[in-house]
Amino acid sequence: MKGAVTSKEAVYITVGIHEDDLKEVIGYTIASNESLFVSKKFLEDNKSLGVEEILLFISNILHVI
Repeated sequence: MKGAVTSKEAVYITVGIHEDDLKEVIGYTIASNESLFVSKKFLEDNKSLGVEEILLFISNILHVI
């Protein structure tokens, strides 16, 4: 890939798992960095989409939460 440009960005992805183990991407967002503000907004957006429970949240910013 000649001339490819890369950048560091935070990617947030919500994957739903149905009772029959079917997996579905519910939502995603790409932010310029990982921050408490973006994480909170993303979780609030998921709640408005009907997500009732988050079983796993992986982040390297939990020291500020």
